[in-house]
Amino acid sequence: MVWGMYIDESDGKIVFHDGSITGLTSILLHNITQKQSVILLSNSASSIFPISNAVLNLINDKPYTIPVQDLSRIYGSFVDNGNKEKASELIQDYLKDPSSYEASERDFNRLGYQFLRLQKCDNALQVFNSTSLIFPTSWNVFDSYGEALHQCGKNEESLKMYQKSVELNSENENGKQMLLKIQKEFGK
Repeated sequence: MVWGMYIDESDGKIVFHDGSITGLTSILLHNITQKQSVILLSNSASSIFPISNAVLNLINDKPYTIPVQDLSRIYGSFVDNGNKEKASELIQDYLKDPSSYEASERDFNRLGYQFLRLQKCDNALQVFNSTSLIFPTSWNVFDSYGEALHQCGKNEESLKMYQKSVELNSENENGKQMLLKIQKEFGK
């Protein structure tokens, strides 16, 4: 098991381990300094960190806010159920007012790869496209989008995403290698 550690130690030294499978997210969080542990299981939120932070604040009599809904979870449900129009509307609404939902690059990336593993290319590509709209400066998003396009046989589009990824991060070795590989494979 790999443990992460909070960088901000103003509330004490906090270590955690989180994980997820389809429909379930969990976290074990331990504040070593305060000798407090929080264990959460959720079937309604893919990012459990805001909830666990609120619980820590609650048990320490600090102000807390109830986290907003997770955008990737609601969006993913629309995509999975074939309601792509509603999913696109949700993203457009979020882009106009990001305060109404929580959105993390990590959760959207996981969602896209989950559809890719299930060989649901259309869904995966829709997710990665939306992710690129939400996080337009993330080289990793474009790298993942490029990978999904490549796996789905859309090599010209894949090249464009890898190029964008390398533009955003000139040290992205995976992106550089994939550009060469695709160009070599398809004579581009």
